Amino acid sequence: MKLKQTTLVSLMVVSALPGAFGAYARDNSLLARVTVYWARGGHGSDRYTRQHKSATGQHLHQGHCAVDPRRIPYGSHVVLPVGTTLNAVDTGSAVRNRKAARKSGRTINERNALVIDKFFETKRQALMWANSNP
Repeated sequence: MKLKQTTLVSLMVVSALPGAFGAYARDNSLLARVTVYWARGGHGSDRYTRQHKSATGQHLHQGHCAVDPRRIPYGSHVVLPVGTTLNAVDTGSAVRNRKAARKSGRTINERNALVIDKFFETKRQALMWANSNP
């Protein structure tokens, strides 16, 4: 079971430029449905998540999220309205096809929203966060 919330998400995309320019940041605000997934504690995770493996090869831990890499590049910093910053390191089919947004959106904008899947170590932590951030 994945709990969902629709929220306005601020994205900070940091890209490295070759040469002396260093890195630059771009801020975008998007409407997104935030869902949760976990590594331990019941159904809701696949074998890669249980092994803490992400699509980018990074070890999953608190502060990571799954995104559609065609819309939000890996390595982007996703800032939620509550001030939490997540690092985009993973993806999944339900995130890419926006299943949660399409199923539970009440308006056309909510149905077209991106899906961001916030990672938690345990199911209990995930459900506590989802219930406190409706």
